Amino acid sequence: VERMLATIPDSIQRASLILTDSEAIRLELIQQFNLPEHKLKTVLLGVDQIYFPRSATELQPYLNKFSLSANGYSLFVSTIEPRKNLQNLLAAYRALPLSIRQRWPLVLAGGRGWESDAIHAAILQGAAEGWLKYLGFVEQNALPYLYAGCRLFTYPSWYEGFGLPIAEAMASGVPVLTSNTSSMPEVAGV
Repeated sequence: VERMLATIPDSIQRASLILTDSEAIRLELIQQFNLPEHKLKTVLLGVDQIYFPRSATELQPYLNKFSLSANGYSLFVSTIEPRKNLQNLLAAYRALPLSIRQRWPLVLAGGRGWESDAIHAAILQGAAEGWLKYLGFVEQNALPYLYAGCRLFTYPSWYEGFGLPIAEAMASGVPVLTSNTSSMPEVAGV
């Protein structure tokens, strides 16, 4: 980390053009490093063509592998770590009436990240109560089906440089519930 903090400012000062993947990050860099606006340009990320709406008939063979049904769950996809705001998502889901949680369980897909022990304890509790399913790391080829099959995609992260899962879910034709911080409103088109 020390080496990175020492080399990044020098690299930024030497660059003639800096590309960012969101306007939020562009503005953050301008402010953090006192850069002229013309030195930075935003180029938004695109979504792979494998993300698109799919019929329940097409989805079901893939969802069966996870014991899920089309339009029968809420989804979160990302590494499990504190900045993803999962503790608040789990608390909010837990506050829903049990009948809603059972009808549309929360499905989490993502590998274990840093400082996630408390989050994983809450995940285990939700799973034991029957309203949460933790899939762990999911292969890239399964994600388009998980996105397209969900009733709602949730992404309450505290901070993102871009927030590609938001765009992937929207391309899959599902509603998205996300934070209004950093780049997420920009990606969600809010």
